[in-house]
Amino acid sequence: MASRTTARVIDKDRGYDRILRKIAGLDKYSLEVGFFEGSGVSRDVIERAYRNEYGDGPPARPFIAPTVDANYRKYVRALAKRSFRFLVLRRGIKENLETVGNMIARDIERAIAEKSTPANAPATVARMVFNDPLFETGEMQDSVRVRIARRKK
Repeated sequence: MASRTTARVIDKDRGYDRILRKIAGLDKYSLEVGFFEGSGVSRDVIERAYRNEYGDGPPARPFIAPTVDANYRKYVRALAKRSFRFLVLRRGIKENLETVGNMIARDIERAIAEKSTPANAPATVARMVFNDPLFETGEMQDSVRVRIARRKK
């Protein structure tokens, strides 16, 4: 004698759909840290930062890429921790990205202050008060900005 079994599946949403919608919101923004026109940073500082990062003129003294590379895991952990808070406590996406962006900016500012190689040319040393390749007036260090941009679809 064959028996017949029936089953009924009940789908109870315990917040999973809300979490998926919130995670989908993360792709609406991008986090940018650096030197941006229109953010109160002079064109001279932007050009100086570029020349030092990539060696266009003076020897390369990269300070952004090595900083991000060395601290990448720290930034990912911080963003993951804040994303959890975002999902649970319902704090804003932009606020969380800005917090991590400020962490990155502080690390870049520290790298500017601590960078010592390659040394300045003798002519540059002669006109400077002290011999620090990236820190002459402090203007570049004070010009690191965080920007949260809405991605275009």
